[in-house]
Amino acid sequence: MAAIDASNKTFDALINTDFAVADFHAYHCGGCVALAPFYNAQSNDLPLINYIKVNTDDYPEIAERHQVTGLPTLIYFRNGREVFREGGYMERDRLDQNIARLLYGKEEEHG
Repeated sequence: MAAIDASNKTFDALINTDFAVADFHAYHCGGCVALAPFYNAQSNDLPLINYIKVNTDDYPEIAERHQVTGLPTLIYFRNGREVFREGGYMERDRLDQNIARLLYGKEEEHG
């Protein structure tokens, strides 16, 4: 399932699920633009997780409420509660490690 654009009215309902990831971004942010294809691809590969996009220019209140101070910032939620967050540009392998951490409570181990 593709990532869902959140608004002030929909954000809380979107994170109140088993697993959710919120991408706080802005169009003027180079790291955000570079991250978007990896984030969107992962959202299509893992439809049981809510992938959410929050444009901080359009919805600064959501970013402020979640104390987002840099972009991009990904916040990982379980049952509506923040589990962890990571900021800055990252590639798909790092996104996959973060999903493993969200789902299984640890980084994915490769052997």
